[in-house]
Amino acid sequence: MASIVSFSAMTFNLLGNEPITVFSDSVIPMGEYNVQYEKQMYTVKKGSNPANLDAFLSNESTKTAVFCEMKFL
Repeated sequence: MASIVSFSAMTFNLLGNEPITVFSDSVIPMGEYNVQYEKQMYTVKKGSNPANLDAFLSNESTKTAVFCEMKFL
């Protein structure tokens, strides 16, 4: 049995490639979120090389961004 070692690949299997709809308004505002994988963003210390987030969810209408760094056991 082969294992997947890429957290982004496992995150893709979890979230898929279509926009995500959040129905509850508990933690994340309701709405449809676009998903980007391996989004490059600079760290707080502004190093020369950006870090890759496993997944980035964004909703333009609510101006909400969700940063996902996944760990699977």
